[in-house]
Amino acid sequence: MHEITKRTQLGLASFIAALASLGAGFIHLAVTPDHWRAWTLYGVFFLGIALFQVIWAAAVLLVAHPVVPALGLVANIAATALWGVTRAWGPPIGPDAGTPEAIGVPGVLTVVLEVVAAAGALVLLVPRRQPAALGRGGHRFALGGAVLAIAALTTPGVIAAFGHSHGSHGEHAGHHETGPREPGHSDHHAPAAPPPASGTLPAPPPPPPAEGEGGHGHHDH
Repeated sequence: MHEITKRTQLGLASFIAALASLGAGFIHLAVTPDHWRAWTLYGVFFLGIALFQVIWAAAVLLVAHPVVPALGLVANIAATALWGVTRAWGPPIGPDAGTPEAIGVPGVLTVVLEVVAAAGALVLLVPRRQPAALGRGGHRFALGGAVLAIAALTTPGVIAAFGHSHGSHGEHAGHHETGPREPGHSDHHAPAAPPPASGTLPAPPPPPPAEGEGGHGHHDH
């Protein structure tokens, strides 16, 4: 857009929308391998929406046509709505269909970025006679603040996405038990005492400890 190259409110809105879409696309790319392992079509979907958001980020800055922000507005609203559906009722198709998904950090931050991108696209679609111009200092300050804000949302989202995809497998390893545990039972198992020899009486139980010498036979963990 010709106006986007100038220091105007529309230029700032397009820049923020592009950054937000780029951040959402990066998080979607980060979670794609994990979803691909769950089901191929899940991975294809996440890869597709990630590529769309990255390409749209460039298009909204370079293409002077209202269809570009319109596409971004519709796509980001649809992605946000789908996220809400999968958290409330689960995916509509696939092996996890009907099972609500957990609300994780990558998903929440992606939704925030998509809402920002949709808001920026909406600003670009609102008709106006003359976009308000911004001063050089104010324009630079706004651009710098936008970069920092989007980076603060994108970075932890990508890190959490990689942590989830590589750390979810085997998360509960080592916590399986073969039988019920009694209260106070320790994880360190002492060897079992051998059974008494045939024809002998079992040894009498040890006398209770004297008062004041400690009455607990186990350690609380």
